[in-house]
Amino acid sequence: MQYFYGSYYKYRVCGKRGSAQREHLARLITNREMMFSSPSRFNDPYDCHPIFVTGEPAEDRARIARARREGHARAAHPAQLKPTKGQESQHVSRVMAQLSTHEGAAAHFKPFLDRGTGVFCMSKDWRLLTQWAYYADYGKGLCLEYEVEPKSGFDRVFEVEYQIQRPQVHVARLLDDDEYRAQALFAAVITKASDWAHKQEVRALSEEPGVIVHPPGMLTSILVGAAASEDDITWLAELLREHRLKIPLYLARLSSESYSLERVPIWC
Repeated sequence: MQYFYGSYYKYRVCGKRGSAQREHLARLITNREMMFSSPSRFNDPYDCHPIFVTGEPAEDRARIARARREGHARAAHPAQLKPTKGQESQHVSRVMAQLSTHEGAAAHFKPFLDRGTGVFCMSKDWRLLTQWAYYADYGKGLCLEYEVEPKSGFDRVFEVEYQIQRPQVHVARLLDDDEYRAQALFAAVITKASDWAHKQEVRALSEEPGVIVHPPGMLTSILVGAAASEDDITWLAELLREHRLKIPLYLARLSSESYSLERVPIWC
């Protein structure tokens, strides 16, 4: 696993004053609160959709039975009876039948993915016109610039791998192999279809979904879209002033000679 260090960018909408979007944005800037989402909430319905494979039937049955016994032992109450061999065999056969279909395998895979991974998505460049359109309200929003450094306490950031082939996941192996589970979940989350390569995406990962507070000083600048309203720019400047945050504001303005963007200082 190769960590990504350097600058990365989060495109965001501003939202209306008093809205939940505006409140979340304010907390992201002032409280440094990053929301790491469950992969099942991604916009792309084809994201985190690996190919599910099976192994040797006898080996898969042994893994399912072992996971069943270990799970029962962890959750067992003294008054509960240990499952009989017949009950265990029925359970194993039922899971084997489920894993033989894509839908059944996906149903077993999804809880591992959602419970064991939180993701904060960003891009490697603030000048991507498609990102301003998709995620920053057609240029009316903004882009937050972060700087990731080694040993900062917030450095599990990875470049997305764009491929034609989907990664493979052996679901039965997820049940009783912790090392394989970590590798499989990582591959599923960090791989996207090559059609999305223009996003130049990086992803910060956490062990579960939820809010993570990043270290002070990691947010180094805020770029405002060319179509942002004066009211939104005033709100941002007031927010920074109120919380005594020395974070420069820039306008992401279209160049007079090309379709590239340039930074124009607004407030420092």
